[in-house]
Amino acid sequence: MPARKLLPIAWLVALLVAPAAIWAGGGRQALLDNRPKTAFPAKNIKSLRHDATYRQFDAAFFERLPVRARALSIHGKIAVDLFHDSSAPDVVLGHHGYRYFTPGTRTCGDSPPAHDPADAAQILALTLVAAGKRALVLEPADKLFIHPQDVPAGADGLERLACARALQAQVEQRLLATKGGGSIDEALRTLEAGGTPTYLKTDTHWNGTGRLIYIRRVLDALRPGLSGQMGVGLGPQYDRQGDLNSMLGLISTTERDRLVVARRPASPPFAPGEALVVGDSQTERSFTDPLPGNAPPLAQTALKGVTFCSIPHVIDMTCDQAILRARSMVVESVGRNLIDFDTMCGRPVGLLAARLTGPRGSYRSADDRPRPDAEQVRIGEAGTDTVTLRAPGGDAAPYPRLIRLPIVRNPKGGGVAMTQQPRTGLAAPCQGAAGGSMVLAVPAHRKLSDLPIVLQATAGVVLGAPRTIALDGSPAPRAATREHR
Repeated sequence: MPARKLLPIAWLVALLVAPAAIWAGGGRQALLDNRPKTAFPAKNIKSLRHDATYRQFDAAFFERLPVRARALSIHGKIAVDLFHDSSAPDVVLGHHGYRYFTPGTRTCGDSPPAHDPADAAQILALTLVAAGKRALVLEPADKLFIHPQDVPAGADGLERLACARALQAQVEQRLLATKGGGSIDEALRTLEAGGTPTYLKTDTHWNGTGRLIYIRRVLDALRPGLSGQMGVGLGPQYDRQGDLNSMLGLISTTERDRLVVARRPASPPFAPGEALVVGDSQTERSFTDPLPGNAPPLAQTALKGVTFCSIPHVIDMTCDQAILRARSMVVESVGRNLIDFDTMCGRPVGLLAARLTGPRGSYRSADDRPRPDAEQVRIGEAGTDTVTLRAPGGDAAPYPRLIRLPIVRNPKGGGVAMTQQPRTGLAAPCQGAAGGSMVLAVPAHRKLSDLPIVLQATAGVVLGAPRTIALDGSPAPRAATREHR
């Protein structure tokens, strides 16, 4: 057979048969994408009749081929190096080797925040302070806003860049003006202006210099002067695989980064539960992820006793006891997640407010008129009641407030739900429920009469008089045990 006729056969063997043989021999492709691999479909008479079964099998099989990583890497190199074109829709190729993550502008996307993220961040910070904690709430800006000089003009996916930048700046300024709030953005921008990068080129996360700024700020928030006492600084260099390169398929391309090390552990050590740090992947990279060579991270070597919780752990309530016990607490959530911040902040606000109290308020009708049962709400057979709230100090206040609605009777032990129906503007953020209470967090200058709430519960549930907790930067009175059971 002529050699040219053998070429298609050889190509088929190289393309399919050889990888399949390696797979059959036990070779498997490691996880490349930021998601689980597609599962193999169920195999039965019914499923074999549907095209979707074969499409799922096709995806599951090819995701496990042991040469898939090499194929993606070749595809990524051709797209990036030859055509200077991104092979991933969420990655923009910037100048001088920088990559940018387009979801960094999603705060101004087709579904904007349902709540004012500046209000949410402020309310969380002031709630921690009201609960008597040393507090620091941070919303670090996305790389798009810290290292903007290499963002290509008019890049696809970054049409809302100016809007997202303005929203980030609004949240930063609010936190800087709030007790318990803060920012590291200006420190990062100052270094960048002097020619010192703070973000990795091929990653969504800080480099060692950026992490050092963040780590020092966290440590000194947990205990004043702690970063100096621990001798925290930059350590050896190492090679890091950038997550944006991974999205492009460039899995064998790395860049140099530096460790952040502590020369001494915290002294005295933190008592278990004394301090809590809540954060996203920036916090994990800085404190809890294993280091090169599988070396133990900073959290294990120098910060024993400090609890670290991811934001999903706050949402699913597995961090509740740590939130209640901590005397010092830091919360970090990167700026591109501003749109989701309200999903997290309701849990700590509800938990902590359930243990606080303040002057009694009253209930009014849905149209803000007096009602005969102003001191309590009794849910009747309809299972619902719509009310507005009245608080001492007036319909609006110059500072945020928490309005706690204690559930004083629940004969059937069912759930109680609260839904806002704002007359104008956005809903109030950080609504929570815990400890036998519903909590409405009201932003500064927001009128209570503008926030009717619908209460839903089984008949017989009774809510007591609302209690107003002023978030004015001072610790709030503790509630009696019977009030937050």
